[in-house]
Amino acid sequence: MAYVPGLAFVFLSMAKEKVEIEYKFAALVDPLTGVPNRRAFLENAQRLVRSAGHKPVSCLIFDLDRFKDLNDSFGHDIGDRVLHLFGEVLSRHLPAGSYGRLGGEEFSAVIALHRAEAEVVAQRIRADFSNAGKLVGGEPIMVTVSVGCSTAAGESPETLIQKADVALYQAKRSGRNSVVTALPD
Repeated sequence: MAYVPGLAFVFLSMAKEKVEIEYKFAALVDPLTGVPNRRAFLENAQRLVRSAGHKPVSCLIFDLDRFKDLNDSFGHDIGDRVLHLFGEVLSRHLPAGSYGRLGGEEFSAVIALHRAEAEVVAQRIRADFSNAGKLVGGEPIMVTVSVGCSTAAGESPETLIQKADVALYQAKRSGRNSVVTALPD
């Protein structure tokens, strides 16, 4: 009988810890795509930039092209599948913890690569997504992604994101489905 209260305490502690882990996971992972959410991505990006010191770091911003049109034409279920598919594509090409969903149809990555290497990775992701998205949920659709890239040493993640975002809008204006790299300062 003396062990029953102790055992109950241990089980309650384990249950509480499990709930805490589930809440932490829910707070850091986008439930639709399974990739880190904006908060987790920014925390990971900050750590990566800090650990890179004075070495170059690249930021990639991805925006799925004409996503609203896709939702309007095929429905939100297909749109959700496309978002999930893009998360899978990112996981095939980028290290865990280096990317995340910023919101809507926009994703980002911060990677410890020089400009030319980051451009190659971005092109691979762009091509893989376009190829993988030819048929989604049994629907023949064509999906593409535009990518903005910035590279610098010693810059904050926020500054890298801002510069990559400017390059992303250049990619959008130049016809989409392309990678544009911000020029160095």
